[in-house]
Amino acid sequence: EAQRLKELFAAFKAAPSVEKLEELMQLIAAWEEAAKDDPLMLISQESEFVEKLRELLEAKGAQFVEQRSG
Repeated sequence: EAQRLKELFAAFKAAPSVEKLEELMQLIAAWEEAAKDDPLMLISQESEFVEKLRELLEAKGAQFVEQRSG
């Protein structure tokens, strides 16, 4: 799933939209939910990527969409 997130994030950066932002946030939430059942996911490099991506999108995702689409 981390690979899917990377691909979707690349698409979001190329053509940001509210829909892509929402899809990314849903995938992140699903990944984090799955990680609760698999502790090894929490110590993986993917976990670090997902956490940083979530923080970035929460902080600047909507602003990025607004700037690029306006």
